[in-house]
Order: sequence, then structure tokens, then C-alpha cells
Amino acid sequence: MSGDRRKAETKLQRAIIDALELQGLYVLRTNSGVVKVKRGWLHGSKKGTPDIHLAVPPRARLGALECKMPGEKPEPEQEERKAALERAGALHAFVSSVPEAIAVVCGWCFAERGP
Repeated sequence: MSGDRRKAETKLQRAIIDALELQGLYVLRTNSGVVKVKRGWLHGSKKGTPDIHLAVPPRARLGALECKMPGEKPEPEQEERKAALERAGALHAFVSSVPEAIAVVCGWCFAERGP
């Protein structure tokens, strides 16, 4: 991914996190991959780990969002993580905008409330 595209995706992630936190949700940003630092290497989460994790009300079910720029396709590792999370009972979605992320999470919240 190019530097400009990476910066745009980082801005999208931040905007989504801010919007979800404004709704009072508990949200975590997850870094993955390996980064060179002054004294060696900083290892983040495994490749393909979703960008955002959150506690979905009312029972704090694990939700995960992978932010993709419009038109960008998920990497195979991201698809694998999605499948693994869903097999474990978590919620997962690929999102490309703040409104889409809010709609997905609102849908999860309503579904978790039950009839």
C-alpha cells in the first residue's frame, strides 16, 4: 500500500474510532505487522488482525472492523481472520466509511438486544 493510501486509511480508522466513542462504545485500535524502531523491531498483532475491536452492547460481544479504502479488497490474511473470529462467535465487518461503520455497529447492537 502506498504512503498516501496508508495515511488515508489511518485517517479513516481514526474517524471511525472517534464516531464510535462519541456513541459511548468501548473501542480499541489494533496495530499489526512489524515496525523498525530505534533498538530493534516492534511486533504488533498478527498480519490480518482487524484494525478496530469493540465491545458490542448490551452483552459486550466482541466486534471487529477492518477498514478498507473504497474499492480496496481484503487481503487473504484478513479474510482468514474474519472467518476465525466468526467461528469463535465474534462479529466482523469490512468497512469503507464512517457512516457504513456506524450502520454496521448499530445493526449489531440491535441484533444483540434481541426481540
